[in-house]
Amino acid sequence: MPTLFSKCHDCNYHNDLPMEHDWNKYYKRDYEKMKLLKVYGLPTELAIKIIEMTYPYHMCDYCTNSLCTLHTDLSLRYADTWPYIQCGQCYEKRPAGGRVYNPTGSCQCDRYGQPLCQEVALAKGNLAIAAAE
Repeated sequence: MPTLFSKCHDCNYHNDLPMEHDWNKYYKRDYEKMKLLKVYGLPTELAIKIIEMTYPYHMCDYCTNSLCTLHTDLSLRYADTWPYIQCGQCYEKRPAGGRVYNPTGSCQCDRYGQPLCQEVALAKGNLAIAAAE
C-alpha cells in the first residue's frame, strides 16, 4: 500500500518497526519534510500534497499501479523483466519461471506499444519479442 506521502504501490511504512529503522528511512525523510513545511504555516494536507508531487512516478507495464523511481529501478534491475516495469504485486503473481503476468488473460502491450505476447508479436512480424519468449 502506498504511504501517506507517496502514490507508489510498493512504498510501505512498517508501523511495527520504529521510524528510525532502515526500512522506514524514506518515510521518516518525508515526515521530517512535512514537519518543516508545517513550521512555515502550511496545513498538513497541503504539505503532504507538496511532498507527493515532488516524486516522479512510472506506471507498471502489466497493471495500473504507479511506482516511484526507486522501485522502478529495483524492478528493472532485479525482476528479470527489462525493459518492462513490473510492480511487486505483478511480480508475485507471475507464473513459476515466467516473465509476464497478464491479469486479463488477453494480450497486452508495453508502454512503448510493443506486444507482450508471442501470438501478436508473430502476427505483427516482431520476431525479436517472439524469440525472447
